[in-house]
Amino acid sequence: MKKLAINGLSWAVLALSLTACTSMVSEDINDEGVAAKVIFPTPDSAWNPEGIFPNADNVRTIAPGVTKDDLYYLLGRPHFKEMHGAREWDYIFKFRGQAGEPISTCQYKVIFDKDMRGQSFHWQPETCKARFYHDLAHLDFDALFPFNRSGTGDINAKGKALLNELAATVKQHYPRAKLHIVGHADYIGSEDYNQGLSERRAQSVKTYLVQKGIAEQQMVIIGKGENEPVVQCQATGSRAQLIDCLAPNRRVHIVAAPH
Repeated sequence: MKKLAINGLSWAVLALSLTACTSMVSEDINDEGVAAKVIFPTPDSAWNPEGIFPNADNVRTIAPGVTKDDLYYLLGRPHFKEMHGAREWDYIFKFRGQAGEPISTCQYKVIFDKDMRGQSFHWQPETCKARFYHDLAHLDFDALFPFNRSGTGDINAKGKALLNELAATVKQHYPRAKLHIVGHADYIGSEDYNQGLSERRAQSVKTYLVQKGIAEQQMVIIGKGENEPVVQCQATGSRAQLIDCLAPNRRVHIVAAPH
């Protein structure tokens, strides 16, 4: 009985240890690598609470589909006690300010899909992202394309005016920046179809910007499909009402990574 009691205590300690290692994780991570609620661990729980000075080009290289081996090469091992099979890796980045200013820090999180490829990326505070990327435009696809269309020839007059203005901004202020064109879709239709639609629309935006003098090699496209909605809508009304409600999810996000 004494031996059983010791074994029971050992299992209790082990269970408590496992809970401690996973108590601060995001909630309800789905197969696509998107969390219902993103939670950052407290910095003082890191094995490396000091963090690192990241290589900016390495951070900008990270994109959907990145593997854990890629991240290990680009950023090193994660800074918290992630267990085997962890669906998220967390890092602490630090930055030098102007002369006399203290070093500032922020946290960076990568969430993996069921195949252990990074698919969503988060910052705390969100303003840290601006150290690596500058938001250039958030455009509703409905302002660019008719519903369910995606070709460059489908871009409407309003969309062309918006993209013409964007091209002028890039030429003047970001002539050497790498542009990330990120397409998003709503959930109407199959998941595979929406993934392809978001990619085709992002590609059409890229093609149009090439026509306006932006170098093709300066741009990369990323399709997010239906995986990162900004609004949730219930299909309780007509199809037209649902399409209208979901409009904010049909969008393109363009950011510039300074050279």
